[in-house]
Parts: sequence; structure tokens; C-alpha cells
Amino acid sequence: MSTRAASGDRRADHITEAFDSGAMSVELFGEDFDWSRFSASVERELVFLDIETCGLGDTLIFLVGILRYRPGEPLRFESVFAADPSREPELVDRVAARLGEVDRWVSFNGACFDLPRLRKRALRHGVAFPEFRTHVDLLHEVRRRWKRDLPNCRLSTVERRLLGLERGPFDVPGSEVPGRYWDWVTTGRSELIEPIREHNRRDVLAMIALLHRLAGEGLLIE
Repeated sequence: MSTRAASGDRRADHITEAFDSGAMSVELFGEDFDWSRFSASVERELVFLDIETCGLGDTLIFLVGILRYRPGEPLRFESVFAADPSREPELVDRVAARLGEVDRWVSFNGACFDLPRLRKRALRHGVAFPEFRTHVDLLHEVRRRWKRDLPNCRLSTVERRLLGLERGPFDVPGSEVPGRYWDWVTTGRSELIEPIREHNRRDVLAMIALLHRLAGEGLLIE
């Protein structure tokens, strides 16, 4: 079961959600996800992250999904959203604070994409950005184990082929994300931004399902 809380204001900057360890949705985590086995094999506190931007390079970050894992506690997901570009410094500051609470980070292609962009935007806005003790980039782990068995190593492919997860026909293609955000800024139409929020949410939740699979393959996080 999950619980959600958010301000009703269009400028609300975050939604929080908790996933009870006793009721993990098959739709989101896959049929093979076993919370007790996962918590027994992953004993470190972790934070998972994924960002949505307005393009490649040093461009605006408008949405960050953060999932916090503490052994024995429910998963805590937070969606941090800049309702207009002027809110990006606040977003980056909040994300930096969350990452600073945990020094073991997990991402998918974060070494090349998410973390360099967060650091650049933090520098631009004068926000102190924390350092990690350990960063597990799941893309690298997938390539090591399954590159020859998969047509590509995109997260959507990994979800289908390794985790048995399907996004469905309403998932937002990455090419549409920047345009949808700028249209949202102009119009405030929720149907533009909510599919991006859900896309980001599913990206982050897929990471813990993937880490569950990798832990079964012998991956250890120091």
C-alpha cells in the first residue's frame, strides 16, 4: 500500500509516498520482488535518484525523484518539482539536502548524466552539493552481466526483459519531456506534467527492483 501527500497549490514542489514492505505492488516491483530477501541482502541505507531535464547539456532540471531505503523500514519516495524555472534553485537545494543525508547513492546512468548535471546546476545556484561514499550506477552493472543478452541496455528494455515490468502505452517518450514542461509553465495543465511525474516515479522504483535482481546475482554494496 502507498500513501501520498501534496499541497494542492500549482506551485507545490514535492510529493511524498511511502511503500509498506508488506505490500509491494507487482505492477511496480515485479512478481519476483521479495522484500524480506532484499532487506536481508542489502544491509546499507541507500538513496536512489533520477532527474528530468529540459535537454542535454547544462540545462534546467525541473523534476527529481528520490527513493530512500532504510533496512526494515518502508520505502520513502519523494518527487521534487520546479513548477516554473525560478524554482530550480529551491529544487537543487532540497535534492542536495536529501542526498547529504545518505552517503550511498544508486542511479541508472547517473555517473554520466544525473550527477554531473546536478553538480553543474548546484554550482550555478551557489548550492553546496554533497559527496558520496559509494555510487552504484546500475547501467554499468547491467552492461557487465547482460550486454550480450539484451538488444540494448536502456532502462525500459531492462524492465521488460529482466524484471517483467511494462510501462504501457501512456508512458512519455524522453523526446517529449522538455516540450511538455514548457507547455506546463505556460498553461498549468496537469495532463502535461503528471505523465512525466509517473515516468520518473517508475524509473526510480524500477531501480530498486533491478537492485533486487542484482543482489541475487551477487552484487554487494560496501
